[in-house]
Amino acid sequence: NKNQAFISRQAGGLCFDFSKQDSTIYLAGTEGGNIHKCSCSYNEQYLDSYFGHAGPVYKVKWSPFHPSIFLSCSADWTLKIWSQEREAPLLNFQSSTNTVSDVSWSPTHSTVFGSVSEDRVEIWDLAVNSLDPVISQQMLDRKLSCISFARNAPAVVTGDDNGMVTLHQLCRMRPAEYDVSDAEAQAAQLEKLAMPSALVDSTAATTNAAPA
Repeated sequence: NKNQAFISRQAGGLCFDFSKQDSTIYLAGTEGGNIHKCSCSYNEQYLDSYFGHAGPVYKVKWSPFHPSIFLSCSADWTLKIWSQEREAPLLNFQSSTNTVSDVSWSPTHSTVFGSVSEDRVEIWDLAVNSLDPVISQQMLDRKLSCISFARNAPAVVTGDDNGMVTLHQLCRMRPAEYDVSDAEAQAAQLEKLAMPSALVDSTAATTNAAPA
């Protein structure tokens, strides 16, 4: 019947992340590959939907520096950077043919993020290279499942399927161009490298529009 057909189209959720700017807004990644922006005030509809992944979305993460930009990873081997103003991804990244199980933004560099696939931990920096990771380390004896940046040191922590946690020192990372406290400069740098100029202009116009 119609109700069964409707339910069958709803892919299960796999991950979520609340907005740093509005605690009632969150992103949800699904088994079907779509990402939905949702509100705690509405439990029967999405605010927006984003399309681009061809497999389950395992992680979505809002940028800690820019209120409109977020990052995702998927079983389709890719990472993607998005703007909440646009349903298609801004940037696509792929370095192997393995599922990307987790991603994390750097807490000190707005253009830096890390990812883990089955046998590899990688660090990406849009300010250096928008096509390939700046650091890539293979882990042959374990299957990586999660990653997180250290807040007060140039390092990341990864977890694996054996229950082990490993600390990786980042030896070749460039110094941050802006202080962590300079949120406006950090956001502008990420925006310049990730967002098309037309979208930047549109977002700025919306933000600066005078009330009627």
